[in-house]
Amino acid sequence: MSSDDDFYNSYGDFRGWNEQDYKTRIFTVAYQGYSHPILKSDAMKDKNGNFLRVSHDIETDEVKKIGTWNKKESERFLELYGPNSNNNYRFNLWLVNKFGKEKAEKYRRTFPKKE
Repeated sequence: MSSDDDFYNSYGDFRGWNEQDYKTRIFTVAYQGYSHPILKSDAMKDKNGNFLRVSHDIETDEVKKIGTWNKKESERFLELYGPNSNNNYRFNLWLVNKFGKEKAEKYRRTFPKKE
């Protein structure tokens, strides 16, 4: 499991994600909204004070919880990634929330889902 230090760049600025390998990124989880946390104060922490984190497989878009999550944290995971634990689910919610349903649908028609 990565440490919280992995979520900071070489200048000490929080970035909220890191690359585990060529196809996997580790993200922190936002308290609210559908984007990834921009500020460390936006990132959820577990009972030990460490950032909650998810593993995102870039090739399949599958997202997995890392570490131990309580019921409330697991509900937030389900809200963000849906019943299939997929990053597309979160991205589509973010798109609608940020740009509106009409623009989001237009975007999805322009860039069809990967098969």
